Amino acid sequence: FPNGSTVTTTNATVLHTFADRGNQTVSLVLTDAQGKNISRSVTIEVVDEIAPTASVTTNQSRIPSGGTVQFNASQTTDNANISEYRWKFGDGTNTTTSTPVVNHTYSAAGNQTTRLTAVDGANNTNTTTTNITVEAEPSVTIQSIEGGVTHDGTLYANDSSTLDITINATPNQTTPST
Repeated sequence: FPNGSTVTTTNATVLHTFADRGNQTVSLVLTDAQGKNISRSVTIEVVDEIAPTASVTTNQSRIPSGGTVQFNASQTTDNANISEYRWKFGDGTNTTTSTPVVNHTYSAAGNQTTRLTAVDGANNTNTTTTNITVEAEPSVTIQSIEGGVTHDGTLYANDSSTLDITINATPNQTTPST
């Protein structure tokens, strides 16, 4: 066999696992009962048909609109090597990288499904997805202000004034801490 291994057997069938792809030459020597030999060689093409196993993690799954997520596919595995990572971020943006880590900024609110397709050197593929929630920026309106002095529609206050401001914030931003 091409890797230097030799098998001696009386069986007509031999199984061998090839470590490398490409054309491989296998030589056979038959010996009969009288000790006479005949040699033959055959060249076969060894192909990789094993798909990679795609895996992706993120540094966060919930971000504000305009936020950036780091996607990491370094846990993707293959029997040989990964040649490219094809990313579809769910917002109409796609990219292909040769490295497993990529950053993406989401500008619109909503739930986004990011799809990673890992491609190995033999063009075998495997796909996985992960979900990102992009939160809308809150909208804040002032409902009322009490305190200070109002003159011609302008509120005046000084360093000893106390103002009580009631706001309405959406979405779901109603606690004073947020």
